[in-house]
Order: sequence, then C-alpha cells, then structure tokens
Amino acid sequence: YPLHEGQRTVWQSDATDVAAIAAARSGKTALGPWWVAREIQRSGGGDALIVGPTYPLMDRRLVPECVSVWDHKLDMGEYKAGRRCFVFSQKGLSKLGVKSATVWFGFAEDPESLESMEATCAWCDEAGQSKFSREAIEAVRRRVSFSGMSGKAGRIFYSTTPYSFNWFKTDIHDRSADPESRIQVVNYIATDHPLFPKEEWDRMEKILPKWKFDMMYRGLFTRPAGQGF
Repeated sequence: YPLHEGQRTVWQSDATDVAAIAAARSGKTALGPWWVAREIQRSGGGDALIVGPTYPLMDRRLVPECVSVWDHKLDMGEYKAGRRCFVFSQKGLSKLGVKSATVWFGFAEDPESLESMEATCAWCDEAGQSKFSREAIEAVRRRVSFSGMSGKAGRIFYSTTPYSFNWFKTDIHDRSADPESRIQVVNYIATDHPLFPKEEWDRMEKILPKWKFDMMYRGLFTRPAGQGF
C-alpha cells in the first residue's frame, strides 16, 4: 500500500495510542484495515475491534473499506453481516501467519455493543465526533487492556478529523504532549494525499471561514474567533 508521509508516520509509530488527527479525505480511514491486520499478525492472532461513531457510518464506510482490502484485494476471508464481523479464512490466516483471527465491528452510540470480548487491538474511526462518547472509549480500553494471545495490552489507532472539543481533545490530543503518556498524534493536511486536487484546496480556502478550513482541511482543532475553549 503506497503511503504518503503522514500515513507513514502513523504506520511506523510504536506508541500505545496513535492518533491520525487529519484533514477530511486525506487517507485516514484507508490506512485502518492495513494497521489492524498488522496488529493481529504482531499479536499472534486473536480478535480485533473496529468502532465507528454510529451504525450508519460503520456500515457505510468502515465495513466496505475493510472488505475492499481483506476480501477483494487480499482474498483473506469474508464479512458476516448478521454477526457484524470479518472472519479470516484458512488462506487468510496463513497469510497472516496466525491460527485464529476475527475482527468485530461496533459503534460508539451503543457502548454495550463493545463489551464481552477480548481484543488484541482496536481502531476507532472518527473518534472526535460528539457521538463517540467517553463511555464508548472506556469500553474499548477495557477490551484491549489485556490480550491472552500476546500477553500484553493491545494498541489503539484513532483516525479522525477534529470536530468537537470533547474527551478526544483533552485525553488524546492534549495529553500527547506528555512523553510518558505513550500517545502519539500525527497531523496531516488534505493535500498530503497525492490525489487530492490542489484547485479544491484553493477553492475551499477562499470560501470557508479560516477556523473551519483549518479544521476540515488542515486537521487542526480551532474555533470561531471570540469563542473560548
């Protein structure tokens, strides 16, 4: 998978929590399936968890992205819609070099959908949205707190554009400044994606308020002038 510089920084990170806080359409979600597959491989197999803010977003974006990579590109298994999981075939397990692996999909609007499992890793997409609650991320952290396969806590990958100033801003973005937090934030802008049209960047920079352009196309936490934090 050809990575641009921002994606490559995420890929090479060894932080316990790594967050791509980046522009819309900059390649955040596209990296997720590859990251999850690698974490399963590194952990020696087991279950993984993928979480979106809402069921429609999960069903419309996350599931198709994963199926596109794991099934259509790599032919490693199939998605079971009734169970909301991707089951790796023997061929897929062989490619990963593990004996068992299943990826479960959940949504943050229903934190109970994230319970009763053990995960080697988790990917939280659009975690900055207001519907991705603190209760949901706490449930995710419990799921990866210890993996019987690897014998250690699992890692979490966050991919999001900045939205509201919620737990994600304080617990992930702000705390990443402390090296002892084991959190790494990676920022990249829309045009870091080699296919993003420069003319669209220039057009949106002219028509959007600066604070909104900075959030949506630079991936920066900003607010309208005069509004406090």
